[in-house]
Amino acid sequence: MSDADTASHRHFLADECTFTNTVRLMRGHGCEVICIQEWGMAGASDAAVYQRVKEDEAVLVTTPNVASDRRKRSLQSAHHVFLG
Repeated sequence: MSDADTASHRHFLADECTFTNTVRLMRGHGCEVICIQEWGMAGASDAAVYQRVKEDEAVLVTTPNVASDRRKRSLQSAHHVFLG
């Protein structure tokens, strides 16, 4: 699969702090968004969330406050979208 194919099939993982309206808006625009709760990971550690994001080649959707805490960790291979 080419990089373009991978990018077109990439999905988003919405962290617990992501507003429901944000998820609805993204889904309404055709994005494949999975909420962390839908994966049965509510309350999971940051390490577990990032491991899942990396394994599934997802893009993590989170807020700047949560992201600033998470950026302190060594998570360079994960993809992020920060929403304020």
